[in-house]
Amino acid sequence: MRLTVPSKRATTRWANSQQHRPLLAACLLTALLSACTGTTEDAVVLRLAVLSGVGDGAVLSAVDVGSPASLVTPVPKALDLESLSGGTALAVLYPDKLETRDATFGKPETRANPADPGFKPCYVNLEASALRDRLAALSDCGGGALQQVAVWRSDGSLAFSATLPGPTPTSPEQTHIAVLGDTLWAVHPAVGGGSELIRVIRSSDGSAGVSTPTLTPTINDLTFYRGTGYAATDSGLRTLSEAGVLTAVPDTSKPPGGALTRLYADDRLLGAWAGGSYSALNIWNGAKTSSPTSFSDLRDLVFAPDGTLYTLSGNVLSQYDSAFGLADSGWRGKDLSSFTDPRAVTWLVPPMATPK
Repeated sequence: MRLTVPSKRATTRWANSQQHRPLLAACLLTALLSACTGTTEDAVVLRLAVLSGVGDGAVLSAVDVGSPASLVTPVPKALDLESLSGGTALAVLYPDKLETRDATFGKPETRANPADPGFKPCYVNLEASALRDRLAALSDCGGGALQQVAVWRSDGSLAFSATLPGPTPTSPEQTHIAVLGDTLWAVHPAVGGGSELIRVIRSSDGSAGVSTPTLTPTINDLTFYRGTGYAATDSGLRTLSEAGVLTAVPDTSKPPGGALTRLYADDRLLGAWAGGSYSALNIWNGAKTSSPTSFSDLRDLVFAPDGTLYTLSGNVLSQYDSAFGLADSGWRGKDLSSFTDPRAVTWLVPPMATPK
């Protein structure tokens, strides 16, 4: 998930495989969802899981697209959530643990925290890789203590953990993380201005190597998109290299421009938002940028494998269709449901209905 809201993220052969992956995911999703009832009117297209409320009042709500909220489950003190690979399970982050649940929010299972005695879980936010085969959590215990990160595989096993070098930002929201396989990148403000890029890479023996921080111009957010690091900067979208070099994205690909503060991505689309008062959300497919609408309070965004995207803005969950929007045929936006103090949203494959 992207936004912690105080009130609430190669070779030619490899590149070609990534281009076909979304189509495959959509086909698999269609097959999963149409195999049950035998009648199209009974089929549920997609389930959205929404985390709302704080502290003991935090709840998970399921919204089956085309229906009102159909399921509400208390999850006291939950902070963030992501779906796992395939969308049949959900990861829920708490201050002291990571928990997985099935698509009905049942069968909760706590995943192991790092065994390193120097690791203290004070989790503040959760990020998934574009393929949802890795989950990365940032731990910040406050009081100037060094921040730490933990990365799990989709099967729940711990991949690696590490302690990030200082300086520790005054607010955990100033540190942004992104994960790709067994590599995690983090950026935080540098002393004297600008930002620092830190790379954490799992070694073959299971240990994690932490790079020396690399000074960069100010980075407001970062993500991996199609295997490349991207940064949100005051000058627009930039690629980010392992050496901390920011490079302008070629104008021929029509990337989002202007100052940016938030990035959201899967393996097909990238979303960029400037933040502030009523700023446009721009969606980029690597060749074209278009905006479904503008937001003043964009709390979270998730891309589903069928080309739809879902936003939490204020108290409203909304749907947009990128297939039509990027073809200049309208984004077909519609509001699905409303919540009290929503924090995060992700997609799931709902359980199959019982045949009639």
